[in-house]
Amino acid sequence: MLALGSRNRGSSSSGRIDPTGPGRHATLLAPPEGIGIGVVGTMNIGTVAEKSGVTPKTIRYYESIGLIRSADRRANGYRSYSLADMRTLDFIKRARSLGFSVEEVHNLLDLWYDRARTSAAVRALATRHLEALERKIQALESMRKAVADLVRRCHGDARPDCPILNELVDGKDGEE
Repeated sequence: MLALGSRNRGSSSSGRIDPTGPGRHATLLAPPEGIGIGVVGTMNIGTVAEKSGVTPKTIRYYESIGLIRSADRRANGYRSYSLADMRTLDFIKRARSLGFSVEEVHNLLDLWYDRARTSAAVRALATRHLEALERKIQALESMRKAVADLVRRCHGDARPDCPILNELVDGKDGEE
């Protein structure tokens, strides 16, 4: 069986994750059906990086934190990645591009590899992420309004008095 990542390698004869394993994350023992595994189509880190758009440094980082399994090694010592590894990297890259944190990606991968998962669990994780994004958007909109107001109040001329700097110094724009 394939143990993905270095975290929490439990045991399971079914090839599914072991939710009773130590630590916070379940063990990924086998890839989801249909993503292809084996020696056919193995690639070195440079090829995987080029095809996935993920830098070799980031791939090694993902290995070190258990997002992808530790690569097999060829006789020459080079890392060897399968099509399954490539699919996992694509999954991670897409999740990260949607703003999911590394921790959330760990959880999404655990769910992806768990054939006994419920879509409700995936939806709950995505809903929490969406709520966090909405809070960030609100905070950014508030900052945008504050900066726009300061820009509007600054004359932007030869005078040294500037409401923007006054606000940054002491929270007062000088207009009372």
